[in-house]
Amino acid sequence: MTFLARSWYQGPVSSLHDRACELYYSLAGGRVDYGAHHSTRHRHDRYGRTFPVGLYPQWSVKHLLHFLGHSVGGPTVVKLQHLLQEGHFGKDSHPDMILSLDAVCCPFRGTQLVYTLGESMTAAPEVRPFSLGSFLAKLVHIFAYISPLLPSAIDTHSDARSLSYRESSISNFIKQLWKSDWAESQDAIPYDMTFEAARHRETVREGLPYQNTYHRSHVSRMTCKFNLSPTEHQQTSAAYILIYAHPAIFLVEIDWQF
Repeated sequence: MTFLARSWYQGPVSSLHDRACELYYSLAGGRVDYGAHHSTRHRHDRYGRTFPVGLYPQWSVKHLLHFLGHSVGGPTVVKLQHLLQEGHFGKDSHPDMILSLDAVCCPFRGTQLVYTLGESMTAAPEVRPFSLGSFLAKLVHIFAYISPLLPSAIDTHSDARSLSYRESSISNFIKQLWKSDWAESQDAIPYDMTFEAARHRETVREGLPYQNTYHRSHVSRMTCKFNLSPTEHQQTSAAYILIYAHPAIFLVEIDWQF
């Protein structure tokens, strides 16, 4: 059995669309094709890297696959199935090629964490200056710029964006550090994890269950019932030591002020 977790097959900060395309071609093999319309709209090259031999080249409606997705891995597989339905990968592609999806702690309807990191709550995909998200965006651009010198374990999957020093000038690099055309666009994972983007996906009926695909979502919780009340909950003691709990507390306090 081959596990995709052994290597970076999808861009860690790429949009759901780009990640789904990269996932498909890493399995089936071939050169990643993001689509003419998508690449034109988001101003990057249509084609990405090539996978000479796919992990499962026989993948088809006769040779189905089970998927296990964690975090944004779940929405990535949902996007992949949507693209299969639309025929993005050719006439032989079909959503029934995905037999099952087990999702573990997946933000299908967005997550407040991206706002805590720096995504604008009123003008997404803008990123607030001096936020952690702004710092991370700059770090990604630095990694992308020097990517030919980095080990394969550090891979931003920016092939289609021409961001390395071999393809981009130093002036453009500085420009991207000042304001990123990638991080502050609708073609990046932070925006896809906003509530706004999640609502849009629901509007276009993306993520509808397919009759021949089994879906199961495994969730986690950081609260427990308080005073035996069916409606009142409090955080578990373990939740206080986890970093994910604190952004939620912060946002809840803000919401109460409104």
